[in-house]
Amino acid sequence: MEQVGTIKFLEVLFASTIVFDAGVFLWVLIFNKKKDPIVKIFYGVFVVLLLWESSAWISFFIKTPARLSLLIDQIALASSVLLVFLVTYFIWRLLNRSVLQRFMIIGLAAIAIFFIIAVSIPGVVIGSRVYIDNTTYNYYLTQGPLFFWYYASFIPVFFVLFFLVIQGYRRSQGIQRIRIAYVGFSLLIAMCICLLVACLMPTVLSVMNGREEWGTTFAVLLQVVAGIAASIFTLSTVYTITRYRLMSIQVLLKKSIVYGASLLMSLIVFIFITTLVYDNLHSIFVWIIALILLALCASTYQRKIRLFFNKIFFLDELDLSKNVAEDIEKLQSTHELETAILEYVAGIQRIAKIDVINLFIEERRHHRFVSYFPLRNKESISFDDPVLPLLNGYAKSTQVILWEALSDQTGTKQICRFMEKQNAAVLVILRNTEKVVGIGMLSAKKTGETYTEEEIEAIEKLSKIAGFQLSNCIHWQETLEGMKLKLKEDAYSNI
Repeated sequence: MEQVGTIKFLEVLFASTIVFDAGVFLWVLIFNKKKDPIVKIFYGVFVVLLLWESSAWISFFIKTPARLSLLIDQIALASSVLLVFLVTYFIWRLLNRSVLQRFMIIGLAAIAIFFIIAVSIPGVVIGSRVYIDNTTYNYYLTQGPLFFWYYASFIPVFFVLFFLVIQGYRRSQGIQRIRIAYVGFSLLIAMCICLLVACLMPTVLSVMNGREEWGTTFAVLLQVVAGIAASIFTLSTVYTITRYRLMSIQVLLKKSIVYGASLLMSLIVFIFITTLVYDNLHSIFVWIIALILLALCASTYQRKIRLFFNKIFFLDELDLSKNVAEDIEKLQSTHELETAILEYVAGIQRIAKIDVINLFIEERRHHRFVSYFPLRNKESISFDDPVLPLLNGYAKSTQVILWEALSDQTGTKQICRFMEKQNAAVLVILRNTEKVVGIGMLSAKKTGETYTEEEIEAIEKLSKIAGFQLSNCIHWQETLEGMKLKLKEDAYSNI
């Protein structure tokens, strides 16, 4: 009976890890808007992980006919191989395809395909499952000629993954290094545990041959440990997405939701404890004291909760909305054109690790746009340039134009050539309610990653305010210059 109770507990525990991993996958799939290839690989990792966990759970806790049992075991073994390859490929892509050469990844793919095919053929890796008694978990597997080599193949792949993570961590910097640390090292821990389980499991199932009760329980425990180890990677991934924007996925946990849920849970716990105390003391003073404590400590507790969750889930460095709000405030506090330009450029560079290649500002007196950044120079764009009407047309719907998106469209050759001339990946249109007052040229990201939707939205929000503010600064500067000119004319007329 004691063994049955232990097995039942392990069954529920393993099932809960599957539910957790499935919940994380659905959470990212539903709320994430980013559709980059690396995110699709990430989805693939989770789909195969869920396939492996589900087949492993069924193989231990549900007794099925012989043919179906063999199919489930084949799915479990094949998905294990595919999962190991996908996580290796995922880390390689996360490192921008550095550290390992492409032919090595192709070689790993070939090994994975070979063993997936081998597993699918009965008798090559495993032959059949033999049940010892009426329980679902007391069985052993008949081994094929490649059974040993199947498990042995995981060892070199583990060392390749270890090398990949260590080298990626050493070569990366800043936020990317933290991402690699969390995702890479949690993956290595999970892989190490699963590899140990993979080595011990055949021994336990075959050598014990169902004769020892503790051997069967230990086999189930090993499988559950492997499932929990996989969830370590899942948990680390969730944390890295929410706090450090893994794969540049936009934060899915909104601050208002986190704060609201935590305060609601705190209130429920507070009421529950107060009710327990009241049930024991049967005094109205319990509720009176509870309400007094709630009134005195509510604001302090709320502030502490916010600080606590900010430290765990939200990193100010990556909170673009907060950064943009601060930059807009600085931008609106100046009337000098040069200062406003520098504030705008600083704001753009805070949003993403990029260079502002050029910033052209309207100069109505000379009927042109003049380059003001990085240094004011003779480079200019005439008001008669044929690209300006096109930019005016685009500015009505968007202020940020990506070269990648534009190059796929028809009728945009002039703007594409205009951007290529400046070696710009992004063109920003600064305008007021009437016309274009500035044109910004932004470089590609220094990390080699593509611009995220959140970054584009932040650039657009900042540029919208900058367009109006620069227009005001231009008007202010022209007014001052006009006044100076008038004073000079008056001075000459009085001589």
